[in-house]
Amino acid sequence: MNEPALPASVLATFPDFTSRVGIIFGALREIIGRRFLHDPRFFAIVIPLCRRLTQVRLRIERMLARLAAGKPAQRRSPTPSPPPPVDTTPADTTPADAMPAEAPPTEATPDVARPRIPTGPAWLLNAIGHEVAGQGSQLEALLAEPAVAELLARTPALAQLLHPVRRMLGIARLPSERRRPRQPRLRRARPKLASPRRESLPAWLQGRPACASLQPLPWMVEKKRRS
Repeated sequence: MNEPALPASVLATFPDFTSRVGIIFGALREIIGRRFLHDPRFFAIVIPLCRRLTQVRLRIERMLARLAAGKPAQRRSPTPSPPPPVDTTPADTTPADAMPAEAPPTEATPDVARPRIPTGPAWLLNAIGHEVAGQGSQLEALLAEPAVAELLARTPALAQLLHPVRRMLGIARLPSERRRPRQPRLRRARPKLASPRRESLPAWLQGRPACASLQPLPWMVEKKRRS
Protein backbone atom coordinates (compact mmCIF):
# COMPACT_ATOMS: atom_id res chain seq x y z
CA MET A 1 0.00 0.00 0.00
CA ASN A 2 1.44 3.39 -0.97
CA GLU A 3 1.98 6.15 1.57
CA PRO A 4 -0.05 9.35 1.20
CA ALA A 5 1.55 12.14 -0.80
CA LEU A 6 3.89 14.30 1.27
CA PRO A 7 3.39 18.08 1.29
CA ALA A 8 5.94 20.34 -0.36
CA SER A 9 7.18 21.67 2.98
CA VAL A 10 8.21 18.16 4.00
CA LEU A 11 9.81 17.33 0.66
CA ALA A 12 11.91 20.50 0.87
CA THR A 13 13.57 19.25 4.07
CA PHE A 14 14.96 16.05 2.51
CA PRO A 15 18.44 17.44 1.54
CA ASP A 16 18.97 19.14 4.91
CA PHE A 17 17.72 16.08 6.82
CA THR A 18 20.01 13.74 4.88
CA SER A 19 23.10 15.91 5.34
CA ARG A 20 22.51 16.42 9.07
CA VAL A 21 21.92 12.72 9.65
CA GLY A 22 25.16 11.96 7.76
CA ILE A 23 27.10 14.43 9.92
CA ILE A 24 25.70 12.99 13.17
CA PHE A 25 26.32 9.39 12.14
CA GLY A 26 29.85 10.25 10.97
CA ALA A 27 30.63 11.85 14.33
CA LEU A 28 29.26 8.78 16.10
CA ARG A 29 31.51 6.46 14.07
CA GLU A 30 34.54 8.62 14.91
CA ILE A 31 33.72 8.60 18.63
CA ILE A 32 33.12 4.84 18.65
CA GLY A 33 36.41 4.14 16.88
CA ARG A 34 38.38 6.41 19.21
CA ARG A 35 36.87 5.16 22.47
CA PHE A 36 36.21 1.47 21.82
CA LEU A 37 39.52 0.55 20.16
CA HIS A 38 41.22 0.60 23.56
CA ASP A 39 38.33 -0.94 25.49
CA PRO A 40 38.51 -4.76 25.72
CA ARG A 41 34.78 -4.98 26.42
CA PHE A 42 33.72 -3.37 23.11
CA PHE A 43 36.79 -3.85 20.91
CA ALA A 44 35.16 -6.61 18.84
CA ILE A 45 32.05 -4.60 17.93
CA VAL A 46 33.78 -1.47 16.57
CA ILE A 47 33.62 -2.55 12.92
CA PRO A 48 30.10 -4.14 13.05
CA LEU A 49 28.68 -1.12 14.86
CA CYS A 50 30.20 1.41 12.45
CA ARG A 51 29.02 -0.72 9.54
CA ARG A 52 25.49 -0.74 10.92
CA LEU A 53 25.43 3.05 11.23
CA THR A 54 26.63 3.33 7.64
CA GLN A 55 23.93 0.94 6.43
CA VAL A 56 21.21 2.88 8.26
CA ARG A 57 22.40 6.14 6.71
CA LEU A 58 22.43 4.66 3.20
CA ARG A 59 18.99 3.15 3.65
CA ILE A 60 17.66 6.53 4.81
CA GLU A 61 19.08 8.20 1.70
CA ARG A 62 17.55 5.56 -0.59
CA MET A 63 14.20 5.80 1.18
CA LEU A 64 14.06 9.58 0.89
CA ALA A 65 15.05 9.36 -2.77
CA ARG A 66 12.12 7.02 -3.41
CA LEU A 67 9.73 9.31 -1.53
CA ALA A 68 10.96 12.34 -3.50
CA ALA A 69 10.30 10.43 -6.74
CA GLY A 70 6.73 9.66 -5.64
CA LYS A 71 7.41 5.99 -4.96
CA PRO A 72 6.60 4.04 -1.80
CA ALA A 73 9.19 4.02 0.96
CA GLN A 74 9.68 0.26 0.79
CA ARG A 75 10.07 -1.93 -2.26
CA ARG A 76 7.46 -4.57 -2.81
CA SER A 77 8.56 -8.14 -2.30
CA PRO A 78 9.39 -9.76 -5.64
CA THR A 79 6.99 -12.29 -7.07
CA PRO A 80 8.29 -15.78 -6.33
CA SER A 81 9.50 -17.55 -9.44
CA PRO A 82 7.92 -20.90 -10.32
CA PRO A 83 9.87 -23.97 -9.22
CA PRO A 84 12.14 -25.57 -11.85
CA PRO A 85 10.78 -28.62 -13.68
CA VAL A 86 11.49 -31.93 -12.02
CA ASP A 87 13.83 -34.24 -13.93
CA THR A 88 12.03 -37.55 -14.39
CA THR A 89 14.95 -39.43 -16.00
CA PRO A 90 16.29 -42.30 -13.90
CA ALA A 91 19.58 -41.72 -12.15
CA ASP A 92 21.18 -44.99 -13.39
CA THR A 93 21.35 -43.93 -17.07
CA THR A 94 24.54 -41.89 -16.59
CA PRO A 95 27.63 -43.91 -17.55
CA ALA A 96 30.30 -44.49 -14.97
CA ASP A 97 32.95 -42.62 -17.04
CA ALA A 98 30.85 -39.44 -17.02
CA MET A 99 30.52 -39.36 -13.23
CA PRO A 100 32.60 -36.54 -11.65
CA ALA A 101 35.48 -37.55 -9.51
CA GLU A 102 34.95 -37.24 -5.79
CA ALA A 103 36.49 -34.13 -4.31
CA PRO A 104 39.12 -34.72 -1.65
CA PRO A 105 37.79 -34.25 1.87
CA THR A 106 38.53 -30.82 3.27
CA GLU A 107 39.10 -30.00 6.89
CA ALA A 108 36.09 -28.43 8.57
CA THR A 109 36.75 -24.86 9.58
CA PRO A 110 35.62 -24.01 13.10
CA ASP A 111 32.68 -21.65 13.37
CA VAL A 112 33.74 -18.22 14.58
CA ALA A 113 31.15 -16.53 16.79
CA ARG A 114 30.21 -13.12 15.49
CA PRO A 115 30.41 -10.27 17.97
CA ARG A 116 27.00 -9.34 19.25
CA ILE A 117 26.05 -5.67 19.42
CA PRO A 118 24.24 -4.78 22.65
CA THR A 119 20.58 -3.87 22.36
CA GLY A 120 19.81 -2.42 25.79
CA PRO A 121 18.30 1.05 26.13
CA ALA A 122 20.94 3.84 26.12
CA TRP A 123 23.80 1.33 26.22
CA LEU A 124 26.07 3.45 23.97
CA LEU A 125 25.31 6.56 26.03
CA ASN A 126 26.20 4.75 29.25
CA ALA A 127 29.38 3.25 27.77
CA ILE A 128 30.88 6.48 26.38
CA GLY A 129 29.19 9.38 28.11
CA HIS A 130 28.98 13.08 27.25
CA GLU A 131 30.41 12.78 23.71
CA VAL A 132 27.57 10.51 22.65
CA ALA A 133 25.09 12.61 24.63
CA GLY A 134 25.93 15.64 22.48
CA GLN A 135 25.28 13.79 19.24
CA GLY A 136 22.14 12.23 20.67
CA SER A 137 20.75 15.64 21.62
CA GLN A 138 21.41 16.90 18.08
CA LEU A 139 19.58 13.92 16.58
CA GLU A 140 16.69 14.34 19.02
CA ALA A 141 16.38 18.03 18.14
CA LEU A 142 16.40 17.15 14.43
CA LEU A 143 13.64 14.56 14.83
CA ALA A 144 11.55 16.99 16.90
CA GLU A 145 11.37 19.62 14.14
CA PRO A 146 7.81 19.97 12.81
CA ALA A 147 8.59 18.98 9.19
CA VAL A 148 10.68 15.96 10.25
CA ALA A 149 8.09 14.90 12.83
CA GLU A 150 5.41 15.00 10.13
CA LEU A 151 7.66 12.97 7.83
CA LEU A 152 8.18 10.29 10.48
CA ALA A 153 4.46 10.22 11.27
CA ARG A 154 3.57 9.70 7.59
CA THR A 155 6.30 7.10 6.91
CA PRO A 156 6.43 4.51 9.71
CA ALA A 157 9.18 2.65 7.81
CA LEU A 158 11.58 5.56 8.32
CA ALA A 159 10.74 5.79 12.03
CA GLN A 160 11.31 2.05 12.38
CA LEU A 161 14.66 2.37 10.61
CA LEU A 162 15.83 5.00 13.10
CA HIS A 163 14.57 3.06 16.14
CA PRO A 164 17.80 1.07 16.91
CA VAL A 165 19.93 4.22 16.73
CA ARG A 166 17.55 6.16 18.96
CA ARG A 167 17.49 3.26 21.43
CA MET A 168 21.27 3.05 21.79
CA LEU A 169 21.47 6.83 22.26
CA GLY A 170 18.71 6.92 24.86
CA ILE A 171 16.39 9.17 22.82
CA ALA A 172 12.81 9.21 24.04
CA ARG A 173 9.92 8.01 21.95
CA LEU A 174 8.76 10.05 19.03
CA PRO A 175 5.48 11.96 19.36
CA SER A 176 3.86 9.59 16.86
CA GLU A 177 4.91 6.58 18.96
CA ARG A 178 3.67 7.85 22.29
CA ARG A 179 0.55 6.24 23.60
CA ARG A 180 -2.52 8.35 23.86
CA PRO A 181 -3.73 9.02 27.41
CA ARG A 182 -6.46 6.71 28.45
CA GLN A 183 -9.91 8.16 28.55
CA PRO A 184 -11.58 7.96 31.97
CA ARG A 185 -14.06 5.15 32.12
CA LEU A 186 -17.64 6.21 32.58
CA ARG A 187 -19.19 4.32 35.42
CA ARG A 188 -22.79 3.48 34.97
CA ALA A 189 -25.01 4.55 37.82
CA ARG A 190 -26.60 1.55 39.40
CA PRO A 191 -30.37 1.87 39.71
CA LYS A 192 -31.51 2.16 43.29
CA LEU A 193 -33.84 -0.57 44.36
CA ALA A 194 -37.09 0.80 45.65
CA SER A 195 -37.74 -0.09 49.28
CA PRO A 196 -40.89 -2.16 49.76
CA ARG A 197 -43.83 -0.09 50.78
CA ARG A 198 -45.71 -0.89 53.90
CA GLU A 199 -48.84 -1.56 51.86
CA SER A 200 -47.03 -4.37 50.04
CA LEU A 201 -46.14 -6.16 53.26
CA PRO A 202 -48.36 -8.88 54.66
CA ALA A 203 -51.23 -7.81 56.87
CA TRP A 204 -49.65 -9.30 60.03
CA LEU A 205 -46.48 -7.13 59.53
CA GLN A 206 -48.03 -3.81 58.49
CA GLY A 207 -48.80 -2.60 62.03
CA ARG A 208 -45.54 -3.76 63.68
CA PRO A 209 -42.41 -1.64 64.09
CA ALA A 210 -39.18 -2.58 62.34
CA CYS A 211 -37.71 -4.30 65.40
CA ALA A 212 -40.87 -6.11 66.37
CA SER A 213 -39.52 -9.41 65.13
CA LEU A 214 -36.67 -9.21 67.67
CA GLN A 215 -38.94 -8.81 70.69
CA PRO A 216 -39.91 -11.97 72.60
CA LEU A 217 -43.46 -13.14 72.27
CA PRO A 218 -45.80 -13.18 75.32
CA TRP A 219 -45.79 -16.95 75.68
CA MET A 220 -41.97 -16.96 75.85
CA VAL A 221 -42.03 -14.46 78.77
CA GLU A 222 -44.61 -16.55 80.65
CA LYS A 223 -42.54 -19.69 80.15
CA LYS A 224 -39.48 -17.99 81.65
CA ARG A 225 -41.46 -16.84 84.65
CA ARG A 226 -42.81 -20.33 85.32
CA SER A 227 -39.35 -21.83 85.16
